[in-house]
Amino acid sequence: MYSDSYNPYLPDWENPQVTGVNKLPPRATFMPYPDRESAMRGSYYDSPWVRLLNGLWKFYHSPQGGDLPTDFHLPGYDDSEWDHIPVPGNWQLFGYDRPIYLNTRYPFHPDNETLHPPFIPHAANSAGSYRTEFSVPEDWGGQRIFIHFEGVESAFYLWVNGQKAGYSQNSFSPAEFDLTAYLKPGINTLAVRVYRYSAGSWIEDQDMWRLSGIYRSVYLFAKPQVELFDFEIRGELDERYENAVLSVTAKVWNTTGQLAEAHSIEVELFDAEGGQIGPAPLARGITGDKFNVINSPRPHIQGHTIRPNTMRTVYLQAPVEAPRKWTAETPYLYTAILTLKDQDNRILETAHCRIGFRKVEMIDGRLLINGMSIKLKGVNRHEFDPDRGRVMTKDRMIQDIILMKRFNINAVRTAHYPHHPLFYELCDEYGLYVMDEANMESHGISYRDDVLPGNDPRWMTACMDRISAMLQRDKNHPSVILWSLGNEFGMGENVALMAAYCRTMDPTRFIHKRQMNSVADMDSETYPPVEWIVHKAVTNPKRAFVMNEYAHAMGNAMGNLKEYWDAIHAHPCLIGGYIWEWADQGLRKGDDRGGSYYAYGGDFGEEAHDDNFCIDGVLYPDRELSAKIAEVKKVHQHIHARPVDLAKGEVLVRNEYYHTALNEFDIHWSITEDGAIVFEGAAEPLNLVP
Repeated sequence: MYSDSYNPYLPDWENPQVTGVNKLPPRATFMPYPDRESAMRGSYYDSPWVRLLNGLWKFYHSPQGGDLPTDFHLPGYDDSEWDHIPVPGNWQLFGYDRPIYLNTRYPFHPDNETLHPPFIPHAANSAGSYRTEFSVPEDWGGQRIFIHFEGVESAFYLWVNGQKAGYSQNSFSPAEFDLTAYLKPGINTLAVRVYRYSAGSWIEDQDMWRLSGIYRSVYLFAKPQVELFDFEIRGELDERYENAVLSVTAKVWNTTGQLAEAHSIEVELFDAEGGQIGPAPLARGITGDKFNVINSPRPHIQGHTIRPNTMRTVYLQAPVEAPRKWTAETPYLYTAILTLKDQDNRILETAHCRIGFRKVEMIDGRLLINGMSIKLKGVNRHEFDPDRGRVMTKDRMIQDIILMKRFNINAVRTAHYPHHPLFYELCDEYGLYVMDEANMESHGISYRDDVLPGNDPRWMTACMDRISAMLQRDKNHPSVILWSLGNEFGMGENVALMAAYCRTMDPTRFIHKRQMNSVADMDSETYPPVEWIVHKAVTNPKRAFVMNEYAHAMGNAMGNLKEYWDAIHAHPCLIGGYIWEWADQGLRKGDDRGGSYYAYGGDFGEEAHDDNFCIDGVLYPDRELSAKIAEVKKVHQHIHARPVDLAKGEVLVRNEYYHTALNEFDIHWSITEDGAIVFEGAAEPLNLVP
């Protein structure tokens, strides 16, 4: 999967079997810290061992695959005539190339008869060359230095001080590289060449604007020579959903060429108010020993040494009595602090992770969270901003999540690729159930055909790269309850392997795959009629069914949303659905009168496009409300009231929350006449359980 050499016959960017060169294996998103105090603060990017490289970089655009600057990666190259471009950013929004909106066709092969994977027409493949400089902080001396690209579309090489340092091909997952051997004291030169299209583009044929560039953050980070490479944390509730076990699996990597003595991992746990849970540390383990040393019946065990350039695993478990449980309605989070120590008990590295205690189950066709059957009142969300394209700010992410909560949406599908890593932290914090979707779609060649990836072993590497990149990055988020193997890319052996990987690496979550329900834990379909899902429920009531897309919100749509939800409420195995889609994908474009409008396919002069099919959200591109979102709020509402005897003031109230009693709400009532309030008042809170 991680090639150390180049294919002599195909360039890397046309080779589906080269997903990375010198690229590190995927791991969870976490920032390294030098001590417990800085880890406790735990803000994103806020570590003395992390340095953001965002900002204005030098940029040269090579249209139609020609005019690639030679020697641009060398430190002394003259880039004085180059433009500047912001990183993160999509270069089409700064006057280079054109944005292209297509639903199912490939932008480089819009004519289906000419499809020829994995090749890309060289004349159609523009490239962007980037340069910037950085210095490594002096207090990082003696450590290994890595670079992290959160997202680059679609493939890229990087050079450091003139030396080729790596390659990556996967637009929506991170790429990390060890830069230690390429760095020098003082100023270092970083050069990156991004290709608009690559072999990976054949499995990135999603319904979206086709954009390019370094569109997520780039940062350096430092690690000790023996480092905490990765960890997985699970808050596992017992069968009564009362007490829990905190399980930690941590991988310690000896990056040196020397044998390292046994190292230990300690974990502490804190509640949301900062109070410590249990002793300090709550658990401690040593490399290579499968027993928690603190509670071990073999406390004399000294662990195992770590051979050069190898990893050892530390396994930890500790009971947690009566933790507060995480749900989308009650998103209570604890904080775990992991500390890596050497054989002399010196702190080498610490890490911070917010966790939730919750249990996801499927029983008799029902989806249960902490023992309660729930329905997914979901939407499909693209990462899209009318002014920034694929670049998402924290404010925009929070705005989306708060609006979803306000309009009774409890679930989101990351259509059709892993979203920004911060989005998942915010879903943990605010409370949403996430169907996390791998960056896989080959609609233009495989819809109802199963050509690619299908059973083709040449695409197995790319399939496994994409499912592992998503799962490993997002495995510690309590908001993620479902893994989706991807969108419309058919069925076949490669799909089955992706499902097997998920089950092997994470048995605590469930798998979704439309078009190949046989490898999934539920059945699913897009845009089925109401009568169809009712028949499905009646004929197979023990198999959960979800609509991964329905209620296409284009124009004056969604008139039968209530009928869908009448059916969903009537049948336990109908576990909900995800409306297509959250917000219109309209790019703001200036007009000749000094104003602006939301552009769609064809508005940028592109020949191949799918018109206004991207204008199909329940919100406008800037998240202004539409009438459709009001319909969603009404149909999804959690509290229902109907009159019994209004003359006596009697009303029947039904609580359709899953984990919230109604005594948390104030009750106000009013009587209107011709739209004017004539009577109003308040009632005592109701202690009505879910």
